[in-house]
Amino acid sequence: MKIRGGHTIEVYRATGGKDRHGDLIDGERELVGTIDHVVFQWGSTNPIDRAEEIDSMSTVIFCPRDAAIRLQARDRFKFNQETYAVIGDRSWDEDHPATGHNFDYYMVHVTVQG
Repeated sequence: MKIRGGHTIEVYRATGGKDRHGDLIDGERELVGTIDHVVFQWGSTNPIDRAEEIDSMSTVIFCPRDAAIRLQARDRFKFNQETYAVIGDRSWDEDHPATGHNFDYYMVHVTVQG
């Protein structure tokens, strides 16, 4: 089921290649396209030690599995004049192993890029 509405994000990917260890080199990024129907799930986690005065934000987004662009680790995207970084790999990017049901969306963790 495709979610009606949602948001459109602009996806940027590093063009610098890899270093001698095979890690991606951060640097220049180019626009690779947009993804429509993206859903943000904002959340916060409380600190373990209640004496702390800050909370941390843990944000995930859900993207359509049939989009032409698939987000991957270290991608950046723009939404509402903020730049976000993708943390880690996609989750739920497979059909259900027992029933074969396609959930239509995959999930990635993101953080605001300062």
